[in-house]
Amino acid sequence: MSKSVICKTKDNYKKLFEDDETLYPEIKDLKAIEDNSFVFDNRTNLGDYEWFRLENFSTKNFATKEIKEKTAGADYDLAAQTDAAGIEYIFELADENIFFQKVTRNAFIKKRSFITLGERFEKKENISLFQINAYPDAIYDRTKDILYFRRLFSITKIFNGINEIYRAATDSEVQSFLAEKAFSLADGFSAEKVKIPNRKKIALVQDTFSKMTKQEKKEMFEYIKDYYPNLSLTNGKAQISNEEDLKNILYGLEERFYTTLITKEKRIANSITSAEVKGSQTRKRQRNKSV
Repeated sequence: MSKSVICKTKDNYKKLFEDDETLYPEIKDLKAIEDNSFVFDNRTNLGDYEWFRLENFSTKNFATKEIKEKTAGADYDLAAQTDAAGIEYIFELADENIFFQKVTRNAFIKKRSFITLGERFEKKENISLFQINAYPDAIYDRTKDILYFRRLFSITKIFNGINEIYRAATDSEVQSFLAEKAFSLADGFSAEKVKIPNRKKIALVQDTFSKMTKQEKKEMFEYIKDYYPNLSLTNGKAQISNEEDLKNILYGLEERFYTTLITKEKRIANSITSAEVKGSQTRKRQRNKSV
């Protein structure tokens, strides 16, 4: 069955062409991708051939028109050559899946003279091309309402607002977090000095921390100090003098510190994937470094 390839320009959606062949022949089906996918967690670093997934995607504010309305190729007007310069991304519509690829200015190739290498050699004049990658930037499973992707920054221009799933804490949220009675600030440290990596961690843990009891916070700080001896504890308060103090407190709140069972080596997990059970499958993975 033919597949429609649609382009999104600045102002509209247009159909580029239809073809019986897929743009991404490397993808035979989604089973391998589904089996090697993880619910999105910005603490997780993907390995080769692994993907993030977002479930119930059509219900999200940032789902695109073709996902929410389940459009088909016949719903789009044909693109003209004048549309080429404004293409932001393309997507291939199939019965069960939609494959998305962003189109950057660097992807375009413009040649005054070009020789095509097909069944016969042909010289073409004033040709413009853009490259189709081996794998798309995102895949939407229409039957299961799941979006698969590998890099969030690669799809932010496709799904407007999706970066909210990995956001940095606002100035007021950082100030509120540091104002907790369980902390004391020293050496002139303040919210204004908190950089983006720690702001993103604060956005993740602030709700969890605010719900902890006084005793739970005390136990948490003792756990952190066991792995980060530089943490200063005075009258049950954790002192934050710099970004390093804050980073390790945030690591502790995410419970990234652990000791290996056999060698008793203290480590920090720099990538975390929550254990999840789906049918008979359990996935659990963490990458780490020694403390």
